[in-house]
Amino acid sequence: MMRKSLTFILTILLLLTVAACSGEQSDENNSDTSSNGESGQESSQQNEKDESTDNEQNKETLSIGDSGTFDTTIGKYKFTLDEVSFEKNVEGEESMAGVFVVTGVTIENKGDEPFTVNDVTSSLYVMNPETSTRDIPLAIGEMPKFEGEISPGESVEGKLFFDMEEDGDAYELQMNYVTKEGASGEAVWKFTTDEAAN
Repeated sequence: MMRKSLTFILTILLLLTVAACSGEQSDENNSDTSSNGESGQESSQQNEKDESTDNEQNKETLSIGDSGTFDTTIGKYKFTLDEVSFEKNVEGEESMAGVFVVTGVTIENKGDEPFTVNDVTSSLYVMNPETSTRDIPLAIGEMPKFEGEISPGESVEGKLFFDMEEDGDAYELQMNYVTKEGASGEAVWKFTTDEAAN
């Protein structure tokens, strides 16, 4: 009878020991999971911070007469906003929105491969920061289009027309591009009606 009691007590002690060890292992696993979660969150926050820093580094603010050089996925080029004027009508065509913003620009190929004018101008638009209205370049009547291929070392000049609402006196010519490394970039030429040619 005593032997059976002793066996029963030893069995209970063994079960308690196994249960205690299992509990400790579970706590360790939970601790590891929590640690990995925190590490993943920190990594995500660091990536977001790095992307934000890259975007800030690839943003330029310029004015009329300023040039920017951009090494992009379409090639390396220098873009200059030479002049700006505001016209109610161009070549007999009336502005539908209020006023034409006419920009004179120069594009120079600084790379080793040719690209087209449209490769660059398709990423341009004029924006009114006060109203957030914007417009992309458009063709005017019978005027020659600003287009064609630009060979390495060559530069071309032309005019781009944007039909904008006549609200406020501040405007921006904005260019979005992707760098060779795959980062997003933006260049902004800011100007006012007082700085325009007319």
